Amino acid sequence: MILLVTFLIRTLQAAVDAAPTLLAGCFCAAFLHVVVGRSRLHAAFSGSGWQGVVKATIYGSLVPVCSLGVIPLLFEMRSARVNMGRIMAFGVSAPLLNPITVCYGLTVLTVPMFLTVVGCALLISISAGLLIERFSSESEPDSSALANPEDERHVHVYGLVRMLNLMIMTLRMLAGPALAWVILGMVISGATAAVIPADSLGHEMVHTNLWAPFLMMAAVTTQFVSPATGIMQMAAMEKVHWSLAAALMLQTAGVGLTASNLIIFSRVLGLKKMLVVLGMICSLTLAIGFAANETLPRIPTDDDETHALDNLSQPFGSFSTIPPFQQIWASATTYSSEANAWALDILLIGVVVGGVLRWRRIGLFLPEAVLQAKEEAAEKTRNNSFNRPLSPGVLKGLGLAATTAGLLLVVYIYYPPAEEVFDEMGAIRAEALTAINQGQWDIAETRLSAWNQQLSKLKISEMLRGRFTTEAREEAVRKLGLRLNEVQEAIRKNAAEEAKQLSRDLFSMNSECRRIFLNQDAKTAL
Repeated sequence: MILLVTFLIRTLQAAVDAAPTLLAGCFCAAFLHVVVGRSRLHAAFSGSGWQGVVKATIYGSLVPVCSLGVIPLLFEMRSARVNMGRIMAFGVSAPLLNPITVCYGLTVLTVPMFLTVVGCALLISISAGLLIERFSSESEPDSSALANPEDERHVHVYGLVRMLNLMIMTLRMLAGPALAWVILGMVISGATAAVIPADSLGHEMVHTNLWAPFLMMAAVTTQFVSPATGIMQMAAMEKVHWSLAAALMLQTAGVGLTASNLIIFSRVLGLKKMLVVLGMICSLTLAIGFAANETLPRIPTDDDETHALDNLSQPFGSFSTIPPFQQIWASATTYSSEANAWALDILLIGVVVGGVLRWRRIGLFLPEAVLQAKEEAAEKTRNNSFNRPLSPGVLKGLGLAATTAGLLLVVYIYYPPAEEVFDEMGAIRAEALTAINQGQWDIAETRLSAWNQQLSKLKISEMLRGRFTTEAREEAVRKLGLRLNEVQEAIRKNAAEEAKQLSRDLFSMNSECRRIFLNQDAKTAL
C-alpha cells in the first residue's frame, strides 16, 4: 500500500510543482509560434558550429521553465527545424540556468557554490549540444526555405487579434502533443519515488561517502524536481555539510532532466547516442562535484541533518488503506506555495478549454481586413522615423530586463514581509499543535514541515527588503528550527510522549522569535 500511496502523493506533487513553469512554457511556445514564426525562430538559432550552441544556451537561460515546461518549446523548435544540438543545449540550459534558478541561487547559496552551479550548467549545456551536433547528420536548411507566406500569415496580425491568437495558441498547446509527455514524466517521477524508502537518501549523502552522487543520480534522473525546489535542497545540503557532488548531481540530473526529455531525445537520436550524451553530462557533473567537495569552503554550522530530501522518497508513516484526498493533497503540497495550487487550477482549466478548441478545430484568427489594413499602414509609414524596427540586440535586452524584473517580482511575493510570514506561521502552529495533542501524527508531520518552511523564509525576506539579520534573530530562528526538527524526529520514531513533551515549548519559542523580529523591525523604522 505504501507504494501506491507514495505514487499518488509524488505524482500530484510533481503536477503542483510543475504547474507555474508549465504554463510559462506553453505561453512562450505560443509566443514563438504566433509572434516570431518558424522562419525567424530558425534564423535565431543559426550559426556555425559552437556559435549556434552558445546562442541556444543563452536563449534557454532567459525562459522561466522547468524540465517539463520546456517540452512545448522543444516541440516548437523541432517544427522550425532547428538543429538537434541546439535543441539539446536549449533544453538543458532552460531548467538549469533560468531566472528562477538565478534569483533563488543568489539568495540561498554561498557565492562559490552558486558560481559552481552556473559554471557546471553552462559547461554541460554547451558540451551536450556540441556532442549531438557531432553525432547528427542533419543539414541545416536555409531559413528562407521554411518561410511559407500562407503558413505564417498570423505573424503579420497585430493588436487585439494577435493577443487573441496568442491566448488561443497557448490553450491549444496546453492540450497538445506535449501534454502526453508531461504526464508521462510526472507518472515516472511518482513511480521512482515510490520505490525509495523514507529517509534513505539523507543517510547516504554525507560528505565522506564517495558513492553519494551515484546514489543521487540513480534516485533523481527520472524524477521531476522544480528549479526552486532544487536550489533550496542544494542550499540545505550545503548547510549541513553533505556531499556537494551529490547536491550538484541533484541539480543537473533532477532539475535539468526528466524521463520524458530523455525519451524524446532518444527517439530522435537513438538510444545509444543518447546514453553517450547522458554519460557525458553525468561525468562532467561528477568531476566538478568531487572538485567542489575538496575545494569549496564549508559554512560554519551546528546542524548535521536536514529533511530537505524527504519529498524525493516515500513519506513517513504506514498506510493500510489509501488516505482521503485531503491528506494526499496536504502531503503533496507540503513544500509548495499557495500560488502553485492556483497555477494547477489554471492549468487544468486551460487543458479542458484547449481540448475543446482542438476538438472543434478552432485555430488562429486571420481576418482579411486586418491583414489588408496592416499592409496599407506599412506602406504609408515605411519611411517614418518612428517606424524603424528595433535591432535584435535591443529586443534581447528588453526581453532579458522584463524577464528578470518579472521573476524578481515573483520572488518578492513568495517571500512576504516578516509580519505576514509570522501570521502564516501562527495559523500553521495552531493546526500542528492541535494535531499533536489529538495524536493525528500524519497531519502533525505535514504542518510541522510547513511551519519549518515558513521559518526558512524569514532571512531571505529580510534581505530582499534591505534588512540584514542580527545574531539575536539568527539564534531565535535556529532554536525554533531545531525544536521543530526534534519534534518531527520524535514523530518519525513513533515516540508520542516525547513529541508532546518537546512540542510544549513551541508556542513560546515561536512568540519569542516573532517578538525579536518585529521589535527590531520597529526600531529600524524609527
